[in-house]
Amino acid sequence: EGHGTGTAVGDPVETTGVARTFGCDGPGVYIGSVKPNVGHSEGASGLTSLIKTVLALEHEVIPPNIKFNTPNPKISFEKLWVPTEPTPWPRNRHLRASVNCFGMGGTNAHVILESAKNFILKTATQNGNMSPRQSESASIPRLLVFSANKIASLETMVQQHQTYLEKNPDSLIDLAYTLSAKRERLPYRVAAVVDQGPVISVSKDAIVKAPSPSPELAMVFSGHGAQW
Repeated sequence: EGHGTGTAVGDPVETTGVARTFGCDGPGVYIGSVKPNVGHSEGASGLTSLIKTVLALEHEVIPPNIKFNTPNPKISFEKLWVPTEPTPWPRNRHLRASVNCFGMGGTNAHVILESAKNFILKTATQNGNMSPRQSESASIPRLLVFSANKIASLETMVQQHQTYLEKNPDSLIDLAYTLSAKRERLPYRVAAVVDQGPVISVSKDAIVKAPSPSPELAMVFSGHGAQW
């Protein structure tokens, strides 16, 4: 879901970035914008695009772009597809989409959405009790993020989690969530992508220290004009 500035410079820049980032591997990327359907909703344009994309994921249909008759000659459509009629979501593609939103003052946002079907809790019976089980496949890679005050503490932390995963391989999903959302961000950091098998592979060279520069305060009153 593109922002679709409709400008001579903006559209080629945005589509080129999308093609290079998401279209380098595979058959290509479907692109579109909600603006031909409902117009520019100004300050709510990002929210409008978000709603459209959520509905597309829910119904598994890629909405069409109306009045797309003459492609922009400055845009390479080799890896980009613009649907002009409702298109069923390809069966061999993930139910995943991205939303671009660009602000006049330079505040840009990019949001990646994925269908809730990949995360729906299913109920399973276990020992006579109803217990929720996540339907996610264990083969989906998980990102584990670690942080500590010292390098030695960070290495110990990684080793402790490795030992825990060896004994509790089914806890990978919960562990990934807890480390990313429920832990304090400390200076020394490292991350590992855990695929199949409870193996946390990190290199000492991958450990980084978060920068902590003294912030500089600036106040700018631009008037929000297009010239800024």
